[in-house]
Amino acid sequence: MSELAFSQAYEHRTYDPPMPALDIGVSRPGVNVPSATVEAVVDTGADGSLLPLDVLEQAGAILVDRAYMRGITGQSRRWTCT
Repeated sequence: MSELAFSQAYEHRTYDPPMPALDIGVSRPGVNVPSATVEAVVDTGADGSLLPLDVLEQAGAILVDRAYMRGITGQSRRWTCT
């Protein structure tokens, strides 16, 4: 069996956090040092990922497009894509 290379603090008795989560660094393409850090849910079955607008602004993200997404309620909502 291979050795675990990376780990995140997790309390096995209380399941805290209650889902897989990692601290991730966020930066613009070509920038090697993260401009912002945020705790993110690890969802390997997700169709996309969302970050709070203030994190994107802190990282210097630029507007690329706007799109509509539909959530579990069935209603569409317009989102900014960076």
